[in-house]
Amino acid sequence: MANVKISQLPAVTVPLAGTEELPVVQGGATKRTAINNILNANTIPYIANGLGAAATPSYTFTGDLNTGMWSPAADTIAFSEGGTEAMRINSSGNVGIGTTAPAVNLEVSNATGSASPTPTEMRISTTTVASDYSTTLPWGRLSFYSADISDAGPKVQGAIDAISDTAAGGRMSMVFSSAAQTTGTLTERMRINSAGNVGIGTSTFGTSAATVIGIANGTAPTTSPAGMGQLYVEGGALKYRGSSGTITTIANA
Repeated sequence: MANVKISQLPAVTVPLAGTEELPVVQGGATKRTAINNILNANTIPYIANGLGAAATPSYTFTGDLNTGMWSPAADTIAFSEGGTEAMRINSSGNVGIGTTAPAVNLEVSNATGSASPTPTEMRISTTTVASDYSTTLPWGRLSFYSADISDAGPKVQGAIDAISDTAAGGRMSMVFSSAAQTTGTLTERMRINSAGNVGIGTSTFGTSAATVIGIANGTAPTTSPAGMGQLYVEGGALKYRGSSGTITTIANA
């Protein structure tokens, strides 16, 4: 039997179930595959499915056709489970779980848009986020967001930053910040630097300080919940307020 050579085939489509088609594309400017190229191993073949949707993903599994992978937009990949989008990777490379608009490297959310905030969203980022607190660009950030507040949109409620701290000789420090619920503007509350110093309301500890606790000046609390005491600094003096309301100066300024 003589050899049969397949070459120079035109681009064709093979009908599949429903309206889907399997394209077989001739080579050329884009160097995509044709049957003759596959046989001659000249280019790498590809299969291009339709974009799909959350309920009908393009790449799926026998017996579970509403679970799989699809594309909601250019350069974006989404994953569905049970007909509902569960995760996506957008064109910036950001990963969103429970959100369709991840703003940072990894964003996890179950925010529902309720007027009652549910602080269940977190974001992990390596860059500064609008309205977030940072004295320097953080090397890494874990941010916690609330759901919608009075229809004003999710706002950051707290964050943990790993920063390059100039006060600690440029070494790494951990910074803990919180925000007013309605503003989303973070303020540093505590810091642990590379020398083991812990600062509450302060980021400086004095020259060559190591393994000390610094507490910024505050004001005397007017109440004390039962079963506890309060340690604070007022006017440079270290004080203690017991649950009965008695204030004792432990060390003068």
